[in-house]
Amino acid sequence: MIRECKICGAKYETCYLCERQKSWRVHTDTASHYQIFVILMEYQSGRDASEVYDALRRVGVDFNSLNIYLEDIRRLLEKIRGYRI
Repeated sequence: MIRECKICGAKYETCYLCERQKSWRVHTDTASHYQIFVILMEYQSGRDASEVYDALRRVGVDFNSLNIYLEDIRRLLEKIRGYRI
C-alpha cells in the first residue's frame, strides 16, 4: 500500500502487517516524523506551546528550516515558534 507522510508529504510503501497492527508507518515515513506527529497531536489536544517547542527541538526540528514540511505542518510549527519569540 502506498501512503503519504502526514509530516513531509513523501510517498512510501507500507506492508500488510504495518496496516494490520496500526504501526506508526500508517501515518509517517520515518520514526522521527512519527515523533513530530505525536507531539503536534498533543499540542492540538491542549499541551502548552512552550513544552511542545522544547519537545520538537529535542526530536530534531529546526525551526529555521521549515520548508521540508507540508504547508499545514509548517504553519503549525511557525505558530508554535511564535510563542517562543
